[in-house]
Amino acid sequence: PPYPTGTEETAPGKQTATGERTGTGATRRRALAGLSVLGAGALAWTLWPHANDSGRDPSVGATPPARKPSPGGSKPVALPADIRARGSLTVGSDLRYAPMEFLQGGRPAGLDIALAQALGRDLGVGVKIVNGALDALLPGLASGRYDLVLSALTDTAERQRDVDLIDYFRSGFALVVRRADRMTIKGLDDLTGRVVAVQQGTAARDHLAGLGPQKPKIRAFATADEVYADVTKGGSDACLDDYPVAVRTVADHATLAVTGRQIAPRPCGIAVAKSKPALRDAVRASLDRLIMEGSYEKILGTWGVTAGAVTRAKINGGS
Repeated sequence: PPYPTGTEETAPGKQTATGERTGTGATRRRALAGLSVLGAGALAWTLWPHANDSGRDPSVGATPPARKPSPGGSKPVALPADIRARGSLTVGSDLRYAPMEFLQGGRPAGLDIALAQALGRDLGVGVKIVNGALDALLPGLASGRYDLVLSALTDTAERQRDVDLIDYFRSGFALVVRRADRMTIKGLDDLTGRVVAVQQGTAARDHLAGLGPQKPKIRAFATADEVYADVTKGGSDACLDDYPVAVRTVADHATLAVTGRQIAPRPCGIAVAKSKPALRDAVRASLDRLIMEGSYEKILGTWGVTAGAVTRAKINGGS
């Protein structure tokens, strides 16, 4: 057959995996490439952020620009002396989750990369992006390998026991339909008894399974490509996916569209070791300045995910 056949579910199965970036279990992230071949083996990049950087094509080797005050923004909070002396922030990220962080032409790209560069520009330091597996990022933060972890991490009470999280984005699920159906299907309430495609072992699948008797019929597939193909050909009425991933995917599919609002959004945070409150406060103040001056909104607009914007940088706002 031209498209793989999915498995239609009539009752919720065992929920053992999460699609959120929690660092445990199966994750939703789409592996664009294995770590062994990322960037021809390169695992770290030092980026000197430019004022107009969008995260698409970071430059290397330039002198970091002088920091400029942001009108109406938060007052500057000094970075720790060791980071100021070093002249750069080391940021851990798992570059396999487009459009948040991924490799583009062998270089780091994405919303989180652009935000890291903007923070570095505001704080007057360079940014070293270190690629690592998701499950190893927080242990690396604890050991001092990274100053920050910026990798679309969901802010949860469990994580807050070990690290502080500066909330910078809200990410939930998005409903994707054929473009012709976007005016009649605007939410899950419009899909009772109809078929929704989803990838196996993800939080999106678990969310659908937990909706109760009025939930749609679930058709599960092994891969995301199969999910979107089934919606495109009309096998399923819609699919449910992570919001930023859905936005990026429909950009490459003219017949598909994201419909309605984000579903069950939760905050994502920049992780900082609890032993470094000065660094945490400096980054939080910097993010507030970026929000106030408009740079933050421009970064989200570049990647088409403005629905995930926050209005202030909060610490440990998740639950």
